[in-house]
Amino acid sequence: MAEMTRAALNNDWTTARQLLRKYLPLMQANFIESSPMPVKAVLAMMGRIEETYRLPMVQVRRDTRSKLQRIASEAGLIARAAAATAEAQGFFVYENWAAGPHKAVLHRSNCGQCSNGKARPAGHSANHARWHGPYPTLAEARQTVQTLPSVLIRSECKCI
Repeated sequence: MAEMTRAALNNDWTTARQLLRKYLPLMQANFIESSPMPVKAVLAMMGRIEETYRLPMVQVRRDTRSKLQRIASEAGLIARAAAATAEAQGFFVYENWAAGPHKAVLHRSNCGQCSNGKARPAGHSANHARWHGPYPTLAEARQTVQTLPSVLIRSECKCI
């Protein structure tokens, strides 16, 4: 935005229009869902922030995430979708025992809650939770979930 504004103030309308055309789809995509969730999702895809939310905010829907990923890659902000699908083959397991029984949830590496095992879901405490992985295949990750000791609740994120 600063570069576009500078170009406009310097009467370089060609550059200003090029920048506007490049980023306009991203600006419009920021309002597909309630703000600031799309902005936070794209920043997490760029590796700038960890995608964590406090209620009433929740992560963007899967279809919105794929639209945002496509738009951000077209704008050159993140790697192309081919690289993202290669990354999607990694899996992480989130184990938590803070609130009652041990729980384990399986995530894809490109899941907004997982963020390659770096995200911290609500209520995360290093003393009461940990990430396992990455696992190269879904079968291997599922096997790990089944063999975790003391885990009473096993589930999979909707990203699976």
